[in-house]
Amino acid sequence: MHIALRPHTERAIRHELKSSAAVKTNDVEQIVEQWVAVEEALVGGLVNVFFPKIVSGYFDNFPLVEIERGLESKLRIKKYRHLLEGIRMVDNTGYQAAVDLYTRNPNKLKEMLIKARNKS
Repeated sequence: MHIALRPHTERAIRHELKSSAAVKTNDVEQIVEQWVAVEEALVGGLVNVFFPKIVSGYFDNFPLVEIERGLESKLRIKKYRHLLEGIRMVDNTGYQAAVDLYTRNPNKLKEMLIKARNKS
């Protein structure tokens, strides 16, 4: 999923770098890190939809609680800070609509994640 979304993430990074005053390495790294967190949120939302279905189809008695444990551990890592919002967004809008939005307007998806995060 990252491979499919990465060109859109990179396009968003390039656009933000061109329109910002980021000249220091630290500024550039922050912009990249912000976009990685957005991509991780969308991928996490997609994984949340697909992974349990895939695993259940191939493995009998797969402990789905392990998925929850993995989610809990990721929430402690900075690049996954929008993960819950990404999961909710994909659940609410549907996976295709979320991917379509990101490919058309990654900044809009980023704004939606930040707005949702600020509400919680």
